[in-house]
Formats: sequence, C-alpha cells, structure tokens
Amino acid sequence: MSECKIQKILFFIALRDRLAILNPSRTVTVLGNTRPAIVVMENELSTTAPLLPNVFYLHWDIAAPASGTERLEIPLLKISCDVTYWTQGTDDLSSQDRGRALAKLDEEFLAIASPPRAALKDFTS
Repeated sequence: MSECKIQKILFFIALRDRLAILNPSRTVTVLGNTRPAIVVMENELSTTAPLLPNVFYLHWDIAAPASGTERLEIPLLKISCDVTYWTQGTDDLSSQDRGRALAKLDEEFLAIASPPRAALKDFTS
C-alpha cells in the first residue's frame, strides 16, 4: 500500500474516531451500515444521490511533492483534502435555524481536526 493511501486512511480514522467521541449521535447510514458521519467519497459506490445533510464529506486531491522537497531523492508529499458539509437546520418546516446548525457543524469539525496530527497506530493485525 502506498504511503499516500496510508496517510489518507490515518487521517480519516483520526477524524472518525474523534467525531464518535465528540458527538456519538452524529451518524450516517450508508448501505445499511450506521457509522460516524464522515464519508470518504472515493471509498463509496458511485451514485447520483445528493449529498446528505449533517455529514462531513472528504474529497482528496492528487498528491504532489511538498514545496522545498522536490529535489530530494524521496520528496515529501502533500495531499490536500477538501471537506464539504451542509445542513437543512433542525426545523424541517422553516429551516430558520440553518445558521446555528451550520455553526455547530463548523465547531464540530474544528474540534475533530485539532490537534492537527494523530498518534501512530499499528493496523497490521
């Protein structure tokens, strides 16, 4: 498995585990499986269904050499990740609290993205 793939997996696992602790009720059901509401788009079946509200979607860009390391024998790689999410609010009829609901999603994402590193784990077993 490539180093890029491993880094993507570790990032996803860190966010997923942190969200499960921070807000266990923020879940999504995909193909009958309920899990923390973080979805890696490239890992899911291709579909034309719209993105679900209150779910964090991760989109990976192409890996590229990190600036300043291009001339190294083995350059460091940078991988950009776009995170998208949206909400309808908690009031299904009027959606008047969308701003507060979106602010709550912002707070949750900032909380699970901090600290900006994750402890090393051994997933070989």
